Amino acid sequence: MVMCHMLADTPNELHAMADAIGMKRQWYQSPDKASFPHYDLSLTRRALAVAKGAKEVTRQELSAHMKRVKAELIAQGHTWKSAGWY
Repeated sequence: MVMCHMLADTPNELHAMADAIGMKRQWYQSPDKASFPHYDLSLTRRALAVAKGAKEVTRQELSAHMKRVKAELIAQGHTWKSAGWY
């Protein structure tokens, strides 16, 4: 099965989209389980997410997004946990 990652700028945004496409919270890959918080999506759920407004990105855009979110977290003096990603 082909899978992809779903990321977001905030935990609320990520979980809201996950809820909208029928993802279970237990499927969430929190920072203690993965290098970056995300959900693993099947291609069917990916299509649902895109239909509901998710943006498809290239690997380069994905990497840039991850770096930006981590940099903002650090600049605000937060950890993944204090910023609500757990």
